[in-house]
Amino acid sequence: MATTASYNIPSAWHDRWTEPTPAKLVAGLSSHHRKAFDKLAKHISDLDGVRLDLIWYGPSWKWTLRALLPKPYQGENVLCYLVPDPANPLICVPVPEDLREVLLAKRLRKYIREGLIGAKRAVHNYWATWLLIGDAEAEMLMDLAKRKHAAATGKQAQEPVETLDAD
Repeated sequence: MATTASYNIPSAWHDRWTEPTPAKLVAGLSSHHRKAFDKLAKHISDLDGVRLDLIWYGPSWKWTLRALLPKPYQGENVLCYLVPDPANPLICVPVPEDLREVLLAKRLRKYIREGLIGAKRAVHNYWATWLLIGDAEAEMLMDLAKRKHAAATGKQAQEPVETLDAD
């Protein structure tokens, strides 16, 4: 009797040895995560001078989209990391201490404020991380990305009306 071997083919996100396209990574997300992830990635890539690149970030974040600022801001040129984990997509925003204090002094949605307060500090940055659950979270995270981009480029970010209530 012949036996056949069965192999699990790793998802694009898990396959360290084959660099996927961003579209292939996003295709591994559930439909509601995919919509929010696409919306957030599009908004971030549309910010002036920001470019997205794909990097292998190790066993935890695997293939990750990294948003790079047009010029370094306090020694860092990363705006954020978009991690298309099929189980729990997330965004991580490295925030310098002085920017964190400025942001916390402003009116922010509870979801964003709690992420900034609970962020772990490593070297000169707080690594604020949020799960990307759906469109509502994507909208709030777009505002944060816009604010960090404005601080990094010296341009004034307009405060959107829909995020002024502090929940």
